[in-house]
Amino acid sequence: MTGSGPSSIWNLSTIGAQISTESVLRVGSDSLRLEVSDDGRGITQREQRGSHSLGLLGLRERAIAWGGTLSVSGSPSAGTTVSLQLPMPAGTS
Repeated sequence: MTGSGPSSIWNLSTIGAQISTESVLRVGSDSLRLEVSDDGRGITQREQRGSHSLGLLGLRERAIAWGGTLSVSGSPSAGTTVSLQLPMPAGTS
């Protein structure tokens, strides 16, 4: 799953015109979750579905390939959050 965290951060920093970003990694007994947020203008639903959103599509495809999920949410003038959740491999807890 290399590249998803850095890709999210790069996309947020180039598109979001943010002032700051925050990354949080949570490791549970059966999954891990990475959230990357900014405080920029916020991505719209239309932008998420647009033809220029191939980066998001690629991130979602990689998450699915690893048995996980990727969600993107944004609010006008309140920023964007990209959340990746992946299952933990058996025997790693």
